[in-house]
Amino acid sequence: VIAAMFFLLSRVRPLTQLSRERPPPSVFVPSVALSILGQFAVHLGCLRSALALCDPYVDADDPSMAPDAEFRPNVVNTAVFLVTAAMQMHNFVVNYRGHPFMEGLSENKPLWYTVVAVFPALYVLCLELIPPLNTFLELQPMPNRGFGLLLAGHLAADLAGVLAIEKGSQHLARLADP
Repeated sequence: VIAAMFFLLSRVRPLTQLSRERPPPSVFVPSVALSILGQFAVHLGCLRSALALCDPYVDADDPSMAPDAEFRPNVVNTAVFLVTAAMQMHNFVVNYRGHPFMEGLSENKPLWYTVVAVFPALYVLCLELIPPLNTFLELQPMPNRGFGLLLAGHLAADLAGVLAIEKGSQHLARLADP
């Protein structure tokens, strides 16, 4: 999915008329650096929190927990897969610039349809609404319903956090450049 997202991102068309607004000249502009560091902190906190959520369900003697062991689904790799997949989607959605420089996210139909399909799919997987899909993807069954709900909450919190960081950084950039 991520490779497809990059491909679809490369197909974005610029707008026909140039904007008066200028894009940031560098990633070292304070507002951009703040956005990158803030989003990283939100992602890291969410991932650490999801791992802490897994702790009560981890058996240290489970062979699937060995670093070089053959892959077997467990609660940790299931949670990490779902959280990191969501984080990658959040990065695309939150950092997509769109107007006034290029077409908006919803105007790029293939990219938009991918986002609209993947977001609900991640929640369907967290909540195990279609158990055969979880089995097909080799995800460990959730230890209990509450765990799946909390994991889905982590996905939502990550999106809300990175969105707030990005919008705040854009606001700071507008204040700094009248």
